[in-house]
Amino acid sequence: MIERTHSQRLFTLLLLALGTGACSPSANVAITTPVLPSITTAIVQPTLTLSPTATQTASATETVTLPRASSIAAPSSTPKSGAPPNVIPSVVIPPTRMPSPATAAAKATALSSAGWKTFVSAAWQIAIDYPADWTVREQGIDVIFTSPDGRSIRLGPQAAQEDDLPNMRCTESANGYGVRVNLCLDTISGVYIANLDVTLPNGTHSFLALSARRPDLQIFNAMLASVRATQ
Repeated sequence: MIERTHSQRLFTLLLLALGTGACSPSANVAITTPVLPSITTAIVQPTLTLSPTATQTASATETVTLPRASSIAAPSSTPKSGAPPNVIPSVVIPPTRMPSPATAAAKATALSSAGWKTFVSAAWQIAIDYPADWTVREQGIDVIFTSPDGRSIRLGPQAAQEDDLPNMRCTESANGYGVRVNLCLDTISGVYIANLDVTLPNGTHSFLALSARRPDLQIFNAMLASVRATQ
């Protein structure tokens, strides 16, 4: 029993001795650190080589001289042989002309006054024919001839008017009875005014006017042609 106990003590001492030696700082323990291979990354920047354009090459190798403004010749208006002329045709717009009263009267077909009635004015000492279906109304010294559709022609004293106005077109003539007629057209209002100079049998004159707004020219002209002095 005593021998067994002695053996256990010796074994314990041996273990302590081994543990102390392993923890002692004097023990040379070589710890090897693995060495990683070094990795070298080379970044290569690409080199761009630009070829010069034709303009850059020209500016680099030669001098370009621009002509002065005074030396630039204007394009000739004369076309080359065989080339069409570069000419814009001019457009001439004729002025607008209103027909004269004489022209308007000439275009109106002559209307026969056969079957018409005759009005005699004692005040004016004249006679004038008018359509049979028209009515006659005396208003003072004026005489109004009215058509069935309401259009009218007035016979009365002459009114002062300016023949030189730009909107007036006037012509002078005489009818078959020797009555002088100064016919004017107002191009703005469309009024026809015929100033009449009637020579009476006693040598005096009767001045009156026949007027209408946009009349039937056939009837208006036929009435003008019928004006005459009474005997």
